[in-house]
Amino acid sequence: MGTVDTVLDMISEQNDFHDTPDTAKSCFHCDEPVPEGLSLFVLIDELERPMCCPGCQAVANAIIDYGLTDYYKFRTESAIKPDELVPEQLRDFSAYDDHLFQEELVSTETGNLKSTSLLLADMTCPACVWLIESRLSRLEGVVTINVNYSTQRAYVQWNDSNCHLSNILKSIATLGYKARPYDISQGHKQLDEEQRNQLRRLGLAGVLGMQVMMISIALYVGDWSGMEDRFRVFLSWIALLLCTPVVFYSAQTFFVRAWRDLRLFRTGMDVPVSLGIAIAYVNSIWATSTGSGQIYYDSIVMFVFFLLTGRYFEFRARRQSALYVDTIGQLIPNIATRMLKNNETQEQETVSVASLKVDDVLLIRLGDVIPVDGYLIEGETTVDEALLTGESAAVLKSKGDMLIGGSTNIDQSVQMSVSRVGKDTLCSHIYNLMEQGQRARPEIVALSNRISAWFVFSVLVISLFTAVYWISHNPSMWVSITISVLVVCCPCALSLATPVALAAAATRLMKEGVILVNTNSIEALNKVTAFVFDKTGTLTSGKLVISKIIPISSKAEDECLAIAKAIEINSSHPLAKAFAERSCSSPKMSAVQIKNYPAAGISAEVKEVKYFLGNEKFIEQHTGLTAKAYIPQMDEATHSTIVIFADETEIHCFFILEDSIRDGAQELLDFIKAKDKTVTVLSGDSLQATTSLAEHLNLAKVIAAQSPDQKMMYIQKMQKEGEIVAMVGDGVNDAPVLASANVSIGMGDGTALASANADLILLNSRLDKLIGVINLARAAKNVIRQNMGWAISYNLIALPLAVTGMISPWMAAIGMSLSSLIVVINSGRLNRDRKRV
Repeated sequence: MGTVDTVLDMISEQNDFHDTPDTAKSCFHCDEPVPEGLSLFVLIDELERPMCCPGCQAVANAIIDYGLTDYYKFRTESAIKPDELVPEQLRDFSAYDDHLFQEELVSTETGNLKSTSLLLADMTCPACVWLIESRLSRLEGVVTINVNYSTQRAYVQWNDSNCHLSNILKSIATLGYKARPYDISQGHKQLDEEQRNQLRRLGLAGVLGMQVMMISIALYVGDWSGMEDRFRVFLSWIALLLCTPVVFYSAQTFFVRAWRDLRLFRTGMDVPVSLGIAIAYVNSIWATSTGSGQIYYDSIVMFVFFLLTGRYFEFRARRQSALYVDTIGQLIPNIATRMLKNNETQEQETVSVASLKVDDVLLIRLGDVIPVDGYLIEGETTVDEALLTGESAAVLKSKGDMLIGGSTNIDQSVQMSVSRVGKDTLCSHIYNLMEQGQRARPEIVALSNRISAWFVFSVLVISLFTAVYWISHNPSMWVSITISVLVVCCPCALSLATPVALAAAATRLMKEGVILVNTNSIEALNKVTAFVFDKTGTLTSGKLVISKIIPISSKAEDECLAIAKAIEINSSHPLAKAFAERSCSSPKMSAVQIKNYPAAGISAEVKEVKYFLGNEKFIEQHTGLTAKAYIPQMDEATHSTIVIFADETEIHCFFILEDSIRDGAQELLDFIKAKDKTVTVLSGDSLQATTSLAEHLNLAKVIAAQSPDQKMMYIQKMQKEGEIVAMVGDGVNDAPVLASANVSIGMGDGTALASANADLILLNSRLDKLIGVINLARAAKNVIRQNMGWAISYNLIALPLAVTGMISPWMAAIGMSLSSLIVVINSGRLNRDRKRV
């Protein structure tokens, strides 16, 4: 078995090779023709023998390395080609390259780049992540590989011109893991099957373990009271009989994974576990057979039971995180009720959601899940958006309001017009961002994985020296003490300390309507010294309305409005929505040569006249017109925004837009200031409007009339001065600013979510939700510190005690298992404590 595994490993690392016939010479290994121009040789019996491909060369080298050169002397026929050594399931992977299969589960990106999510099985610890990523990163054509231990998934991006999906799946299979393209139903089946397997193994270990413990108690009592040898021997054989299924079934996964690690020259955490169980079991069999020596059946069953219990709780934590993300992915129903157009009888038809198009009219009945994004066009109702935004209260929707796909209609039947379908819906963007967040791996997790790998190796070395020492000083004690050292210091708790805590925090945030895109932000948020806020759409609701139009020239108000609506028709900025929602009696116009100037204005041609719409500085730069003398004095309490409308020769009017302060803004700002953090308003709006809002919110630091580049330069200036900056913006016009901040927080509603460039995205409309995020980040930091402190302290205390013989194997089993269990339970507090968010 070891030879075949080694051969498979060597084959998997070779490039694909396609034979071309050449009768000049044949392969010494398989007798196939050697391709012309190929020079591959293996030294066999002091002669260089030709090989037809790297695979045959690898097999021949393996045969020689294992001292089996006589195979070539006594064989009666040529050897099979290496491809035939590969199990049938590996060759079947080629089916995954079929384009019809890939249409549903594989995304095609620019050029020949493709990407997909893979569902992995048999990963037992974060070190498995490193192994898979290391192997695939060396596979030619693989561009990106990111494995998530919590969800047991991998995101892979590859160049299909020199690598195929089948190659990736084969590479994973040769490592001993199972992989397939991920879909939700298969993912749930795997989780359910894994749960059943774990419960079966745990149940068997528990039931038989109790019987073994009762026998062990009888044997211990017999030592004190004097038990006849025939009864002692009989009970020992019964204990062996009961312990054997625990070793070969319940503990089977430990041995399988340990063998895989050793075969790949890696010391995973299952290696010391398996060694400890194996040594204890073999020694116990010897003691039972000879009637002399100590038996450890009670320690074995106890260790296996407690270790399986800890891993089951860890699995439950991973399962909860994975299932919540999948819940978002399954919110959208498969069918919808579409109203037939141009039909006075209001006939309906049931159609698949995949066939819906923009502008279709749908009937949403009471209790229906809204299938796509759109606008309410008839009726009034309330909807439940809790799973999407974390908002527990039902939201009232009236005509013209946005309905989000995945939310539930809980009041009465209404009609809606479809505005976004498929991958463009808010629900789809939320799901993709959640998956992106789960794929990300914080630096602190990578560090703990490296520490754990070295720790396992150190434990094995210490165990070896411990065994040698006690064999030479007290041979009767070496087995017991060596088992204790191997068992007590398993680094499970150390490797789980960080990822389990972060997974629990991310799940808690998801349930509260906050997407954690970059898990590093949890740690970084605790170090933030300054918060910077955008104005429109962040501190304000972003739902601007045109409250007044002040004409300056002879052009009528409605004509000015009609031209402005034409210019803003394709923009996603909150200002554009205000123009779109304002009714106008003038005929609809069309604009061409539209050019957007972020945080300043927009220009376009309407009826061959070039118009400009923007702030005072923008108008002056592009037309030379000064608007200061005409700008009206606004009431400071309104927080109004003034938009100037002009052509190249004169200013025509002022549009006065009003906005309301976002719910929870004052509470969040008071909380931040109470923590002695600096707060700055950094806006592209006019100084007058920005200052008015800042005064209302009791903010002293205001930077107004800034372009995106100027905002970014201001953030960088703060960072040079030693500040660690968190930027809160709307995620669209603030993209470069968010990218430059140490921590970026985006307000993810509507189209903003699609292009959000943020570490954290707030789906809920209330800004004070960020108070919970800040508190949770602090709590996560404390939990990680507690977990790491406990894991390190436990090992530092337990190891010397085990080496000196002060901890027996059963005590080591309990201590090691409980250390992991404590880490998992402590991390779970982040998910359960709703008061933190």
